[in-house]
Amino acid sequence: MATLISKLAAGSPAVLSRSKGWAAQRRAVHLLKADITASPEFLLGLKKRREDLALRHASTVTRLMAEYAGTKVSVTPLPALGTFHSLFCAEDAHSNRYVVRTSLLDEVDGTPDFVLDCWIAGLADRSGIPVSVPCCVDITETRATFPFEVFMESTATTVKQLENSATQALPWGLAFEMGKTLAQIHTVPAVGAGPLDVASLTDDIADPPIGVLNSWPQFVMLNLSEHLRYCRNASAISYDDERTIETVFRDLAPLMSISSSSLLHGDYSGSNLFTDGSCVSAVIDWEDALAGDPVYDIAAWATFYREAIYSEFLEGYSSVRSVGSNFDVKFWLYYLRVALAKTAHRYRFGVSDVPGRPPASRRILQALEHLSLLQNP
Repeated sequence: MATLISKLAAGSPAVLSRSKGWAAQRRAVHLLKADITASPEFLLGLKKRREDLALRHASTVTRLMAEYAGTKVSVTPLPALGTFHSLFCAEDAHSNRYVVRTSLLDEVDGTPDFVLDCWIAGLADRSGIPVSVPCCVDITETRATFPFEVFMESTATTVKQLENSATQALPWGLAFEMGKTLAQIHTVPAVGAGPLDVASLTDDIADPPIGVLNSWPQFVMLNLSEHLRYCRNASAISYDDERTIETVFRDLAPLMSISSSSLLHGDYSGSNLFTDGSCVSAVIDWEDALAGDPVYDIAAWATFYREAIYSEFLEGYSSVRSVGSNFDVKFWLYYLRVALAKTAHRYRFGVSDVPGRPPASRRILQALEHLSLLQNP
């Protein structure tokens, strides 16, 4: 990790220049899955594309992993996993198991994702946060025609696997530990706002990650109009709801101002957290990391769960750091913003609601109801 950037850039002078272009693209992105510049045909065909590339890349991944492990390996594509990546499971002759990721993106260069994931995981590890640091990252495209990332496979289970599929309930105490770990992440300082700038990363571990935007309110409001339009097209909100939401964000704009930024995970979900059943043993997938207001990260986590476990999570969070002033209003304001972006994502990707659960778009009205009560007690 001491010379990460120079190692990743070795043999490929275009890597950092591509990263600069990637940063420019990310300045226009609130949530990549909602804002990626790609045709509807591309987005709706991602599943088939992932399956096709998994088969095409399998032989190359087998060769790469044999070189890495120094033994014969068996490789199994995992086409059902990932959004913008193909995933593979590899096992060597000594029963060591690995997970390999390759990029699916052509329209938007996905190479810097692996740089960011590796760098931020290393930063989190040095900060005492439980993580899974990639054991190999190669973005030079000299050993293969695609960038790739290799992890040792965790023997733990994900928090998602322990959720009750019907109620989303978690084992006792686990929500507390999730809150505690997220608070530890938020103790890491950052600069700027929004998605992190890959081109600004250095080998100096004292340098904080830098967001591509100048202010946090700029990130919160980014593409709000487009997301509202997608939500209306999906019949998730009415025209009157849209006007109400615009008024809410205008009236509560002063609450978005922050004096300093923290490192945010950006996708703190049960699928990205490993556990031994009592503690969080590893946090993975850092490519959506942000610089900004920690309350936004808490609210984003909350959109994955029902309100019944919020208090336990916040108790764990508060055991490490304060949630700050005006928390309740900020929480539901950010919850609303995340819910709008996620509904736009689901609309663009043609994602269906989970049978037996309330529609995902219900989160939008849920946030509006809470904000109304808080503003008009």
